[in-house]
Amino acid sequence: MFPYWTSIIVLTILTTLFELYKHYRQHKLYYIKEIPTDVKEVYGDSIEQKEFEKSQNYHLELSKVSFIRLTISFIINMYVLCSPILRIIWDFSTIYNQFLTSIIFIIIFDFISTIISIPFKLYTTFIIREKYGMNNMSLIVFIKDFIKSFILETILNLIIITLLYFVSETQNLALYLWFGIMTLNIIISLIFVPFVIPLFYKKTPLQEDQYKNEIESKLNEVNFPLKSVSVIDASSKAKEGNAFFSGLFGKRDLVLFDTLITTCSSDELVDIVLHEVGHCKHYHIFKLLGIQSIQFFIIFKFIEFFLLDEALYTQFGFDQKVVVVGFILLQSLLEPFMEIVSLGINFISRNFEYQADVYATKHGNHQLASALIKLQKNNLSAYVVDPFVSTIENSHPNLVERIQAINKIIKDMKSD
Repeated sequence: MFPYWTSIIVLTILTTLFELYKHYRQHKLYYIKEIPTDVKEVYGDSIEQKEFEKSQNYHLELSKVSFIRLTISFIINMYVLCSPILRIIWDFSTIYNQFLTSIIFIIIFDFISTIISIPFKLYTTFIIREKYGMNNMSLIVFIKDFIKSFILETILNLIIITLLYFVSETQNLALYLWFGIMTLNIIISLIFVPFVIPLFYKKTPLQEDQYKNEIESKLNEVNFPLKSVSVIDASSKAKEGNAFFSGLFGKRDLVLFDTLITTCSSDELVDIVLHEVGHCKHYHIFKLLGIQSIQFFIIFKFIEFFLLDEALYTQFGFDQKVVVVGFILLQSLLEPFMEIVSLGINFISRNFEYQADVYATKHGNHQLASALIKLQKNNLSAYVVDPFVSTIENSHPNLVERIQAINKIIKDMKSD
C-alpha cells in the first residue's frame, strides 16, 4: 500500500520550506538602499535614488504580506490534511448522487478558499498599493470584480470536475482529460478578449490618431495580419501598462492598456507592439501550447495511475472513492514535478522574450529599451532580482538583462 498520507504531508512541508527559502532570498534584497552598479550602468540618468527607494519599499511591504500569506496557507493546508475537514465538507454536501455532491463540494471548497484570500487582497490593494499610488480602484469596483472572478473561476472548476467525474471510470482517463483540458484552454484563449475582458474593463476602438496610424503602418510594413486595435481603461483600476494580441489564427486583435498610451511615445509604443508581433512571428504561443500539452498529458497519466486507488481515500478518512477529493489531494504529490516543469518552461519563455526583443529591435525604432524603462517606473517593478529565484520563477528576464541584450543588438547592427 502506497503511503499517501505520509507522502503528501512530507511533500507539503518540503515544498513550503522551499517556497520560504526562495521568498527569503528575494526578500532580503529589498533592504538594499543604494542603487546597484549594474542597475546604474543600464538605467543611467533615467533612475533616481528616490525612485529606487520607493520601489524597494513597495516590494518590501508586498513581500512581508506574501510571507504571512504563505505561512497561513501552510497552516491551513496542514489542518486540511491532518483533520477530517474534507470528509466533513463532503458529508455536508452529500445529496442525491456523487456527481451533484461533487459539484456542491467544489463550490463550498472554492468559497472557503476565496474567503480566506479576501483580507490579503484587500490589504494589498487598499493599504499598500494605495500608499504607493498604484491603486485607482474603489471598494465597490473591487467587490464587483471579486464576485465576477469567483463566478468565472467556479464555472471553470465545475467544468473540469464534471469532465473528471465522467471520465474517471474509463480506461483512457488521461487521454480524455488531456483532450478536454487542451480544448478548454484553446476556447478560453479565443473568448478571453471578446467576452471576458469586457466584464472587467471598458473596451473601445483606438481612435484615428498618430498612435494608430504608426502602429498600422509598421504592422503593414512587416506583413502582420491586424484585425483591430482596441484600448481598455486599465487606468480606472491601476497604473500598470501592457499590450497583447488575441486570437490564434488569421488576423489578430491588438489590445492596449490606456496607461501604456499615456506613458509611452508613439515610437516607443510601436516597438512594444513589435515585441508582441515577434512572439507571433516566432510562433511562441503555439510552441508553448505544445509544451503545455505534453505537461498536461504527463500530469493526467500520473492522476490516472493513482486516482482510483482506494488507499488514497481510506488514508484520509473516506469509505468510498471520491474523485474530486482525490484530484485535490494528488496535486500535493505533483508539486515536485510541477517545480521541475515550471523551471524548464520559464527557461524557454525567457528565451522567447529575448527573441521577441530581437525582432522588435531589428524592425522598430530602437526605442524598446526606453519604453521598458518607462514601464518599469510606471509599474513600480523591482529593480533588484535574486538570480536563483528568477531562474526558477520568472517567465521574463529581469530588465537589466533585457536592456543589456537590446543594447548589444543595436551595437551589432551599427557595426554591420
